[in-house]
Amino acid sequence: MVEACEKSSNIVQCLLKCWLKAWNECGEPDATLSLVSIFAEGDDAIDVEDEAFGVAITASSFREYKEKWRAAIDDLKSLTFELVGEPQVRISDDRADISFGLTAKAERDDGALIVPAPRWRAEHIWRRIDGEWRIVRERLKAA
Repeated sequence: MVEACEKSSNIVQCLLKCWLKAWNECGEPDATLSLVSIFAEGDDAIDVEDEAFGVAITASSFREYKEKWRAAIDDLKSLTFELVGEPQVRISDDRADISFGLTAKAERDDGALIVPAPRWRAEHIWRRIDGEWRIVRERLKAA
C-alpha cells in the first residue's frame, strides 16, 4: 500500500491517503492488514497518544493500538475519517512530520449519528524503515 507512495509526486498526500484508506476499511475483512502495513512493527516500535470518543489510548505496538482502538469504538456501527484543511508538513529523505485536521462521521450501533461530528488535531511522524514508509508516532487530540 505505502510502497506506491515512493513513485508519487506528493508523498505526503499519498501517505495520508493510505492512512485514511486503512482506517476507513476497518469494517471490512482484512482491515487489520491495511492498518498494520502502515505502522512500524514490533514492541516499542510506535508511540501513540490518541483521544477517541472520550477514551485515552496509548500504545507502543500495533497489537496494543488495535486492541485499544477496537475497544474505544466497539459501540460504533461505522466510522469514516476525512481530512480537514491543508496539512502542515516537514519532510526529509527518511522522515515526514505531518500535522492535519481530521473529522469523522460516526454512527452508533443503534443508527444514531454522533453529533456534533468528532474533530481532532492529528500529528504523524512517518519514517522510512527498510525502504518502506511507516508511522512511528501518532497523536490525535480532540479539537
